[in-house]
Amino acid sequence: MKRICPKCKILKPLNDFGIHKSSHTGNGHSYTCKSCNAIYVKNRRIKFKEKYKIQQLRFQNSPKGIYKILKRKIKFYGKKSFNLEQDDFIKWYDNIPKTCHYCDVSEEKWKILNNPYSKRYKRLTIDRLNSKIGYQINNIVLACFRCNIIKSDLLSAKEMKEIAQKYIKPKWHLE
Repeated sequence: MKRICPKCKILKPLNDFGIHKSSHTGNGHSYTCKSCNAIYVKNRRIKFKEKYKIQQLRFQNSPKGIYKILKRKIKFYGKKSFNLEQDDFIKWYDNIPKTCHYCDVSEEKWKILNNPYSKRYKRLTIDRLNSKIGYQINNIVLACFRCNIIKSDLLSAKEMKEIAQKYIKPKWHLE
């Protein structure tokens, strides 16, 4: 079966049109062909670049966005198990104080600190207390990027807390 794309006016096979559940075409396919739609989306992204950037940042810093990014990262690297349900993670994230588990820097203070990490990482990261165990609700905490990197897989949570309290926390001028 073939159809004419109203945008490029070319007769194309139906599989050149994307599937669209709420399509008004009656056959479950998009109104325009995939290539015309790709051009349309690209032009809109250019036109509304700043708006898309703001939307993307807002999503990445939302609990749902953080969950999706974390899940995608684990799937990509395939190293650790991921035993978190989205609803449980969001509930946990919404109820936990937004401070680094190790050095006690608040997320607000982290954002305004004049350090190279705060420009790239505008929020606290998710760290595993026990690096040998995957991501589970009872094994995750919030940590600033600096503490998360220092701890890596080398230090236990207890060791990192001691180091952060003794050496990193005084650098933040929190007290």
